[in-house]
Amino acid sequence: MARRNVVSIRDARRAREAASSGPSSRFTAAELKAMSIGEVLEVFRTLEAPDLGEMDGEFVATLLDQGGPAMNVISSFTTNVPRRWLGKAFEPVDPSEGHGYNWFQGAGHTVRRYRMKTYLGESAVDAGRSYILEYRPYNSGFMRSMVDEVRRVAPGLYVGLGRVGFGSWMRTRLYPFMLEGPVGPYSDPG
Repeated sequence: MARRNVVSIRDARRAREAASSGPSSRFTAAELKAMSIGEVLEVFRTLEAPDLGEMDGEFVATLLDQGGPAMNVISSFTTNVPRRWLGKAFEPVDPSEGHGYNWFQGAGHTVRRYRMKTYLGESAVDAGRSYILEYRPYNSGFMRSMVDEVRRVAPGLYVGLGRVGFGSWMRTRLYPFMLEGPVGPYSDPG
């Protein structure tokens, strides 16, 4: 009986250590870039939301697999034309919410636009919590319909899922991206 308790205590300790290191800490940016959309979604479901305070500054963004070669080309085109998408930026404004913007490379200058409200909230993807980026308060037209969710892979590395569209069938499509940073301070988008 004593031996059995030793084994179960050892197993419990290993499980705690594995849980404390996080299921996602083994993934690097390069590995995330190589994953299929299905694999990215599986990883996303294992992650936790970042703290509101750690999302402060400009983060470099990379589109991940969008579901196949055609969707990858379409997403890249719509995200990078007429300006190349560089990333997202965030600034906490109080303990429960913040704001942010997307930043782009324009013709010889950086463009900061498509502001969003940020907060921690319930995920539309699963039962977990996510860092939510809601575009409705600051934008018009199609951009009003955009909502992103972000979760931490490791310090300085995040996976996001975008949803956009006015019809419910459009909002079921997820657009994965990765954020790294912060690489610079938050700037007033003007």
